[in-house]
Amino acid sequence: MKTGGAAITEKPRKSSDGHRYLRECAAVAVILIIALGVRLLYQSESIVNRPIRADAAKYVKAAYNLKYFGVYSLETPRKDGRPPTSNTDLSPGFPLFLTIFTGKAGLNPAVLKVQAVMGALVCVFTFVLARMALAYGWALAAGILTAFSPHLIALDYYLLTESLFTFAMTLGLLLLAVAWKTNRLMFALSAGLALAISARIRAVNMLIVFWMASVFL
Repeated sequence: MKTGGAAITEKPRKSSDGHRYLRECAAVAVILIIALGVRLLYQSESIVNRPIRADAAKYVKAAYNLKYFGVYSLETPRKDGRPPTSNTDLSPGFPLFLTIFTGKAGLNPAVLKVQAVMGALVCVFTFVLARMALAYGWALAAGILTAFSPHLIALDYYLLTESLFTFAMTLGLLLLAVAWKTNRLMFALSAGLALAISARIRAVNMLIVFWMASVFL
């Protein structure tokens, strides 16, 4: 562009945009590696007598009966092989998840590794969510602090609904924020599906509708 005989050249923005993209990808990779590494290290080095605690046994029984008898029940499987009576008021989300790892010999320990991966992805989701509203440094700090949260690390070593619930809810909130920013119907529908799944894991998340109403209105 010429102004008064003098030529003014504008520097291309491609290099800066590319640098920013690489920086964001590097942050995601660092958070994912740290979060997953810490969780797997915790699982390999910790000594836990019973990962199935409190009401977790109910979900394991429900998953077993659902997979091998097609009945949603909390009854202990009978020795005669007869199907149990359907009698449970548990939310079906977590038992359906456990059916993937349920076998005749019991529960596959791989479920804990999958929970570790989901926990690490929650940390990445936290960074991306924070990045939409905060500067790069603050968003990176939020992701790393989430990765090192002792409660969240220990959470993935036990069969608790909170692990799957936190993953589904955080994913739903991230998709909702992306839908709001991009105005894309696909992201809005995906967000609704993820939040609906989280509500079927823990019914308390049905109250998120009232929270969302206060945010949007």
